[in-house]
Amino acid sequence: MWARNPIIRVISIVPVCLIITIFGYELYAYDGIFVFYGLGRWEEESKTLALLRVFAFNTAWVIAFWSYLRCSFSDPGYVPVEWLDDADRRQGSVAASSIFGWQPGRPTVCRKCQERR
Repeated sequence: MWARNPIIRVISIVPVCLIITIFGYELYAYDGIFVFYGLGRWEEESKTLALLRVFAFNTAWVIAFWSYLRCSFSDPGYVPVEWLDDADRRQGSVAASSIFGWQPGRPTVCRKCQERR
């Protein structure tokens, strides 16, 4: 969603729409089918428990859906200015590393794109 390339930005909407569809189907399957058709068959004691389960499910669903939307449509962030300043001061020690992965406190260069990280 936040890629520099506009084609990738458009294509990245496809999985988001797919997951939103899955969320919608999950809500429909539970509330629309299970609860709507099953609630009439339950007796008075189990209706209270069933309504409590419906409330718990819908609360969890709303929280999960809201979290997914917030993660999908928010900016992933940026590199803090303090880190960039520190990396500029250590410019002489920036080198491609033979160790794969993150190395705390040591700026490195990506072997593939030569981007400082």
